Amino acid sequence: MRARDKVALAGTVNPQVVERLLRDKELHRHLGHAVGTGRGAYARLGKHDRDFARIAHQIAHDRKTQRDLIKLGFALRAVAEHLREEPKKKKKKKTHRVRTLVLVGSAAGLGAVVVMRKRRSRERFSSIAYETSNGSSGVNAERADTGANFSG
Repeated sequence: MRARDKVALAGTVNPQVVERLLRDKELHRHLGHAVGTGRGAYARLGKHDRDFARIAHQIAHDRKTQRDLIKLGFALRAVAEHLREEPKKKKKKKTHRVRTLVLVGSAAGLGAVVVMRKRRSRERFSSIAYETSNGSSGVNAERADTGANFSG
């Protein structure tokens, strides 16, 4: 095949397949497994000697080479099947809106309760201090006027 024909053939590739090849993690895993298996089979056939008769003899008689080639076939079949499948739609990420709203609302309500209790206790304390400074309570009024601090 001439280079011009290869370029023309590459131009007719389905863009959806190319997109899946780029983005699909499961397809990457299948391809990686197939490439690894193919490398193992290629290494078992011999690195330096590429004699056709020797390779055919090894494929026919060596059980480990046969096993590697069978694994390679299954790995390539898995890649092809994965490419034929419809791409899986991404699962919609759960935002837990209701749960978040309940948590934020209860935290805000709890904070409001704490603030209101502090305000009430300050108002009570200021009204008690005002009453004692006006002399409405006998013993407490004397302590407030003199500034004496009795512990007893």
